[in-house]
Amino acid sequence: MTEQQPQNSSQLDQQKSTEPLKCPRCGSTQIHVDKKGFDAGNACCGAILLGPLGILCVAGGANKLRKTCLNCKKTW
Repeated sequence: MTEQQPQNSSQLDQQKSTEPLKCPRCGSTQIHVDKKGFDAGNACCGAILLGPLGILCVAGGANKLRKTCLNCKKTW
């Protein structure tokens, strides 16, 4: 029997990048990806509750990607 050589991290990254994105709930590959924007409503609530620190906390997640399954509507 031949043993498979362990793949290095660049080969694993390349393999992952060529695989289609799948929904963790239903396994569908029909995924919509968009960028989370800055929400002024959450910023106001954060400012009221925590002052200037609240605005900074809300703004921290503004550049993250939000993925939505078009089949089951799960977001992650």
